[in-house]
Amino acid sequence: MAPGVYRDDGRIKFNLIQCFRAIAILFVLLGHVSGLFHRYFDYDWFHISEWRRTGGVDFFFVLSGFMIAYLYSRSAGVPGKAISFLIKRLKRIYPLYFLVTFMAVMLLYLFPMLGEEQERHPLVIIKSLLLWPSEPILSVTWSLQYIAFFYIMYALYLAKPKLMKIAAAVWTGLVLLMEIGAVPVLNDYLFSFSMIEILAGCLAAYLFLRFKWERIWLLITGAGILGYFAVWTNNVYSMVEIYEPYFYCVFSFLIMLGIAAADRKKVRRSPKVLLYLGSASYSIYIAHGPIAQLYILLWRKLGLDEMFGHFVSLCAVIILTVLSSCLVYEHVEKRLAAAVREGRGSRIQLLRVKKKVS
Repeated sequence: MAPGVYRDDGRIKFNLIQCFRAIAILFVLLGHVSGLFHRYFDYDWFHISEWRRTGGVDFFFVLSGFMIAYLYSRSAGVPGKAISFLIKRLKRIYPLYFLVTFMAVMLLYLFPMLGEEQERHPLVIIKSLLLWPSEPILSVTWSLQYIAFFYIMYALYLAKPKLMKIAAAVWTGLVLLMEIGAVPVLNDYLFSFSMIEILAGCLAAYLFLRFKWERIWLLITGAGILGYFAVWTNNVYSMVEIYEPYFYCVFSFLIMLGIAAADRKKVRRSPKVLLYLGSASYSIYIAHGPIAQLYILLWRKLGLDEMFGHFVSLCAVIILTVLSSCLVYEHVEKRLAAAVREGRGSRIQLLRVKKKVS
């Protein structure tokens, strides 16, 4: 083992993956802020608001599948692992999501002009909090509904691996048949291509664990990055009508496999700012929607777009949103995570005391 490549628990330090996580969340943010600028200022940088996606969320789908499959590669069939996995994942995603959604609901009541009347309906709020398949109050978190569904399915896989492998193969075949129009779409949520992207990440983890890709990691990663640029170029110039997620899925798969192999190969110096943004990516993902909208409304109220111009204003709002979201990471997400850990530690200590007494 090369020193520094592996953590104390034997797992690889995925520094390069962490950097790409940061880049991906910035592209997600760029897409959403560009849409808001088009709505409020009629400014559409490179026509991004007309793109289906920038590719950031697709990379996150693949990344999510990869990391879960890698971290739990030896847990299938282990008694009790499915429940512990599900509890850990729910503790990871729900506390911050609950808090930010609650704050967004309060803002909707205080400033009704920020949203629509239906968003204040109790049933809509409950569905949003539960990540039920519907339009969430935090519209940027629609992808989290698929991640939550994947966690449930993966927990079932950990409990019944043989059965779920068959179910996953049949389900994947059905989704692909629906995508090419061979069979009618049964349900947009349960049979979404977004889940195929997550499974592509699982496949990348499987191939990564079983084969050595270190010699060609740069070729694989380069092909994925060039593929992304090709899709973006096509989006700008509208050369060919394509469904971008198909291509983002393939290119994200290649990038994921390549950078994972690079991280396993040897220690690589990674920009500290990207490593930090990678760590803060979940806070940026959850909080950036309402934060960006507030900054844009303030920018518009003060007439700063006319003073600085649209492009500078776009960059400024993105930077301010990232910085504010990092504050959420430092002062909210970290504290929530610490509270969850302390709560778990207290329960374990209590159980130990009870065991000694008995």
